[in-house]
Amino acid sequence: MWLRRIFLLSMASVAFACGLDVVGTVVDPGAPATPDSLEPPNTPDATVDDAPPTGPDAEIDAGSDAVVDAPPQTFLSLTTTTPPADLDLDVEGVLGWAHWGLDANKDAFNQRVGFVGAIPTFQLTVQSGGINLRTFQDNRTTIRWAQGTPTQSTTGTKHGVYSKDNRPTFTLRVPVTSATNELVVYASLFKAAASFSVSLGEGDDAPTKTATFDEDGDNLDLRFAIGHHVEKDTMLVVRWSLDQKHDQGNSNVTLIAATLR
Repeated sequence: MWLRRIFLLSMASVAFACGLDVVGTVVDPGAPATPDSLEPPNTPDATVDDAPPTGPDAEIDAGSDAVVDAPPQTFLSLTTTTPPADLDLDVEGVLGWAHWGLDANKDAFNQRVGFVGAIPTFQLTVQSGGINLRTFQDNRTTIRWAQGTPTQSTTGTKHGVYSKDNRPTFTLRVPVTSATNELVVYASLFKAAASFSVSLGEGDDAPTKTATFDEDGDNLDLRFAIGHHVEKDTMLVVRWSLDQKHDQGNSNVTLIAATLR
């Protein structure tokens, strides 16, 4: 190759010296290659790819139709199960808890320290006549806590409150924020038909879940787990109602505890 270039240069020099016209272009062997002097790759698969880059390192154009996860929408769920034999309110109620009726005191209302007001106490209403609130001490779930107020701790209680006259309804109004949380309510019924409802807000169009129960022979212990998410702050409204008695002197509904997590 170098011999050929030396030969061409020599011939060109001779031609200039003799006054001859040189046809074509003499290429300086030391000059860099230009784009026009490069030959295309001699491979059948060589193509120019104008497509945008792909793969994990590819950048997404801000104006593209890339799918972005939407924020959670409002939802409400209700799951009913049997309560456990033992319940530590501090463990389950990481965002607050409430307990009613400790030491056979119908006015006793205990909450978790640092979360007072997270679960306000209930409102008890009846269809007509007087309100009758009592305590009981034979709950099948043993409940304990160590971070409570006004009672700091208890190693195990089976107390709760109940009502039986004039078709009573326990109502809880729990403030909820835009976080996704779960409210758990522990309650029971005895020889009665009862209904449990929960709604996000109190308007006619508020999302609502309802469960009904009918036990004519014994006590029915229940754990209501309420999953919820809202786009703006509102009230989670829970109602636990005695709808029909199967034992006129003893049918009742109870309220024991609630947790928020």
